[in-house]
Amino acid sequence: MCRPAWARARIEAQRLTEYARLRRVRDRLDREHTHPPDVEALARAAGMTPALLSSGFREAYGMTPDAYVRARREAERGTRDHDDRGISRMTGTAAATTGAAAPPRDLATRLKDTRARLEQDVDVWVSTSGAGRGAGTHLIPLSFLWDGEAFLIATPGGSVTARNLLADGRVRLGLGLTRDVVMADGTAEPVDLAELPEGTGTRFAAKTGFDPGAQEETYRYFRIVPQRVQAWREANELRGRTLMRDGAWLG
Repeated sequence: MCRPAWARARIEAQRLTEYARLRRVRDRLDREHTHPPDVEALARAAGMTPALLSSGFREAYGMTPDAYVRARREAERGTRDHDDRGISRMTGTAAATTGAAAPPRDLATRLKDTRARLEQDVDVWVSTSGAGRGAGTHLIPLSFLWDGEAFLIATPGGSVTARNLLADGRVRLGLGLTRDVVMADGTAEPVDLAELPEGTGTRFAAKTGFDPGAQEETYRYFRIVPQRVQAWREANELRGRTLMRDGAWLG
């Protein structure tokens, strides 16, 4: 892991707790969108301040709770008025469990949300595959720095992840929870900090709260250039989920 276990556990617990609270707020708005509670009531039920709820909801879902309710109503009216069979089929499963799915984001919004995640998120799931007979897939969370073109990760030089990446640079990355997913497929190359722009190591440590170079154990850095990026939240966003293809953003 790229930081002390207690620090990672604390940060992940805080993030998961906030995501869970926001998810409950969203589910309540789905159920009660015809007569929604105001932000103050939502905040009290969630154990958050109104300001924190509004800003967190906007960050998670791209709009404020009030805007979400308006979009939810417009989407429902659109479903009644138009026979959009493709979207209706995709939203049906989500509607069965939460009452209705949020309206799907357009390409520009998904790109904006995804780029914000790349800049702001601290950790990413890293899936690698070992070489040789009997080798399997290895999955582990690591901290990362996004430089606008690639992910930078660091892992102990003797770790399974490091061995896998040196043997086969293909890698799959996953950010977010299961209902707010960003997936990236790319190729990893080992790098030395001296080969990267000046200050990269400092920026990595500042963002992740962990300095691999200050550890007794030797860490290796890998730069992962994505070739494909996909993002979706509910089933109604499966169509159009690809945001990057062959290393080029689609917008």
